[in-house]
Amino acid sequence: MTIYKNDFGHEFHFNDVVECTMTFLPVAETVGRLVQVRKGRGQFGSDVYLIRRADKSLKSFENVSLRKSAATVPIFDGDGIEVEYTRGGGTFPETGFVIDNPKEPDAPPAIFGIAVVSPVK
Repeated sequence: MTIYKNDFGHEFHFNDVVECTMTFLPVAETVGRLVQVRKGRGQFGSDVYLIRRADKSLKSFENVSLRKSAATVPIFDGDGIEVEYTRGGGTFPETGFVIDNPKEPDAPPAIFGIAVVSPVK
């Protein structure tokens, strides 16, 4: 079985229940079974995680941290290492658990700014 090891040395297997952290989403939306990892195609070169949530929807996350979860998420019968998964409404099909060289292009660069302001006195 293929194992995914993140930058911190934590190991993940296909169908592990995980939580994508460092988001502003409620926990219920960030927990699911890990079904695919696409290496280096997220924002800032991060890995992209495809998770199957408890409501059976497939969600992709990038530029987040990943950790194992004790939550209960049922196994979806349609998932498997040999299944072709897509992102963004059917784009970029890939088959397998860990995709070392995904076919999809790199994420576009992110433009953002930070402003530090003092309260009005």
